[in-house]
Amino acid sequence: MAIGADMPYIDKQYAEELLKKSQTRINDELLYTVGGTDQGVTKLQTRFRDMSSLDVDDAGQEACAARKSHGACFGLLDQNGLHSKSRSQLRLQKTSLSLEPIAVKRTEDETRAFEKVTRLACARERGSRELIDRLVRDGFSQEVAESAVRRALDCGLIDDMRYGAVLIRTRVAQGRGRKGIEDELERAGIAASDIPGWPEEFFSVDDFDPFRVNANAEDDVVGYTFGSESSDEQEIERALALLRRKPPRSKNVQASAYRKLVTKGYSTSVASAATRRFMEEN
Repeated sequence: MAIGADMPYIDKQYAEELLKKSQTRINDELLYTVGGTDQGVTKLQTRFRDMSSLDVDDAGQEACAARKSHGACFGLLDQNGLHSKSRSQLRLQKTSLSLEPIAVKRTEDETRAFEKVTRLACARERGSRELIDRLVRDGFSQEVAESAVRRALDCGLIDDMRYGAVLIRTRVAQGRGRKGIEDELERAGIAASDIPGWPEEFFSVDDFDPFRVNANAEDDVVGYTFGSESSDEQEIERALALLRRKPPRSKNVQASAYRKLVTKGYSTSVASAATRRFMEEN
């Protein structure tokens, strides 16, 4: 099963919002052509920071590869070569602006790959590595697959941090241990430490969003906020709560409890401690 394959599906409204975002975001990200008309200015220097050209495929459809601009920095030099803030502001008011998209030719494979990414991303949250692997399995070259996924990342259609957060909440709802969650994120090419709020926010009931998680999650949420106690102690309590809710049914209860916790993604030390406490209770 692919990573995250059992994660919640995005509802229709959310999918439409993503598509709308990918189609309209470039409105504020166009490459501006600046031309001055004042005779008192001998040279107009324009510098764009963190901007890329507007991406338009050969069919004329606006694509999503323009990165968000942090703004243009206009510098005006007068006849003496001096820069004046007041003159700059005055000249800028008289400057005419025009928007001209730069056409980028795309191959048929590139267009088909991006269309497939769009369909997959609108079905449920997906990570960039998963999508690249999927495109390669479906016959696209590595280069085409990476290009299509990069376009989707640039326009916000997919987001590894957003995907990681949804994956974590889903696994917490299923009673997974921290180690198992971190390992799954690593296989998806995401470091758990890069996810904002990890791990404290994800193990609190208040921070859990039931509307974004599959209602058929196999286990209930166990909520503990990481705080005064050590994280290991918190993890042991979560593992112990799991055993109490779903106790092992085999003859060798201790071995079965330990295997259950390790399978659920708890570290061996946490599984041993939780199993020992569970046996003491029973």
